Amino acid sequence: MADLSLEIWVSHFSLFAEHLNENVLSPYPHSHQVYTIPKRLRVYFKFNRKLNHLLYRAAWNAWDECIKDSLPECETGSVMALHTAGDLLNFHPHIHAICLHAGINSRAEFFEMPSVDNEYLQRIFARNVFSFLKDKGLLSDDDITLMKSWSHSGFNVFEVDPLKCPKCGGEMKIKAFLQDQKEITRLAQHLGVIPWRAPPPLNQSFPQAA
Repeated sequence: MADLSLEIWVSHFSLFAEHLNENVLSPYPHSHQVYTIPKRLRVYFKFNRKLNHLLYRAAWNAWDECIKDSLPECETGSVMALHTAGDLLNFHPHIHAICLHAGINSRAEFFEMPSVDNEYLQRIFARNVFSFLKDKGLLSDDDITLMKSWSHSGFNVFEVDPLKCPKCGGEMKIKAFLQDQKEITRLAQHLGVIPWRAPPPLNQSFPQAA
């Protein structure tokens, strides 16, 4: 029996990411999507982290329904991850998802999704979140009706391309990953951005493995 070291733990995720990129994503149309909820609802997830799985379900069910509306009898796929902090490190639970823009039917036929209506996807996501929180007794019909009357409900679903230049729209390339805090600070100062400190190392025991 041996402790799983942090290096092994991280390497498993690195191998999964490499497999996902080279063998799963690259040959097929996909996008990076972000699913966010309004501030009015974040408090429920802040003080009861067991509710976090509802965000996964709401996002996945929305994407699955969106695909099936355009490609009936087809199954799709997605890889999702929950983030609990925003750009300013405030509590902001949201879902990042790599979504397949296609579906496969029972005859193993592959069909691409012609386009994605993000506003429609956002409405389905909001409906799912409202339904799940109502089932948990956290929202009433009046609460839901009131939030739906807002000019902007606070729900949002949008696509992100991290390699698209925000200035010219051209494609960027990753040159290197910086891990040295001094180099990060120096580069951030040169670019005029805030040099956020990297999170502290994990100080915990990992599961045992044979």
